[in-house]
Parts: sequence; C-alpha cells; structure tokens
Amino acid sequence: MHITEAMKIAFLSLWANKLRSALTLLGVVIGVAAVIAVVTFVNGINGYVAEKILNLGADAFIMCKVSPATTNIDHYLEAMKRKDLNMDDYRAVREGASSARTWEHTPSNSLAM
Repeated sequence: MHITEAMKIAFLSLWANKLRSALTLLGVVIGVAAVIAVVTFVNGINGYVAEKILNLGADAFIMCKVSPATTNIDHYLEAMKRKDLNMDDYRAVREGASSARTWEHTPSNSLAM
C-alpha cells in the first residue's frame, strides 16, 4: 500500500464519520486550551507570590494572632484562643525593635514592620 492510498482511505474515513471527527477535534482543542490555561494560571500565581515575598525584604517582621498558613484545624482553634493584638502591642514591639525601617499596622489583627 502506497502512502497516497493510505491518505485517501484516511480522508474517506473522516468524511464518512463527520460527527465523530468533529467531536474528536473539539475534544483535542478543549484539552489543549485547558492545559494552556492551567499553566498560565500557575505561572501567574508563582510570579505574584515571588513578588510579594521579595517586597518583604530581609528586615521584615510580621506578628499575627493566627498563622497565615494554617494546615491543622487544632492549631487554628488554639490560635483563635489567643489574645487579640491591639495598638498597645504594636507600640511595645515598635519601641523594642529600633532597627526596623518602616512600620505598618494591618487591620487583619497582625502587626508588620
């Protein structure tokens, strides 16, 4: 069988099963688009997180009532029992850490320097 004969049989098969061919093509297009979308999303999130971490700098100090990355419900519930941070805590830490360049109070019950 020559290559031209094989291609003729393949095209005749595609023409005979138009719906199946169209649905297969649609499935491939949707699959490729989904993979591209996921890869793009992950790259964007990686860039965002890297930028946020680099913006903190080496002299950053963050104090929170609850850990920002809690993976255990027991640790989270224990942290919720802690005393809320207030402006007196902020001032006490600010007075104790004289080498910090900038100070910031965030409304999410955490202190950042």
